[in-house]
Amino acid sequence: MADTSRRLALHLRHPQEIIGNLRALLLSIREDGTIDRPFTWPGSERSIRLRNAVHALGSCGLVTREGRPPRLALTRAARQFLDSGDELHLIAVVHPNVRFMGEALAEVEAASPTPG
Repeated sequence: MADTSRRLALHLRHPQEIIGNLRALLLSIREDGTIDRPFTWPGSERSIRLRNAVHALGSCGLVTREGRPPRLALTRAARQFLDSGDELHLIAVVHPNVRFMGEALAEVEAASPTPG
């Protein structure tokens, strides 16, 4: 099974794009957690099933399945992120749930220009 960080890379290329796309997905789930409805990533012309979009996240501590028929719901941490916009909180939630998140963050930091 491919690790979550690799699956996310298929849809997300830049840190701000990652956060924007994730925010769009979480807002969409908050609005309607129907698992098989269409979802369109920001900037995409093609929609996919919401189930497939969430599958790309893997188990990251932001989304759960509930009920019969199953629906998607946000975790308390995801709701807190949406309400506050605190990106550090988002990283704190995702980091222990996603393989190689720390390594990815180190690469982003290393590639970022230093102010000076």
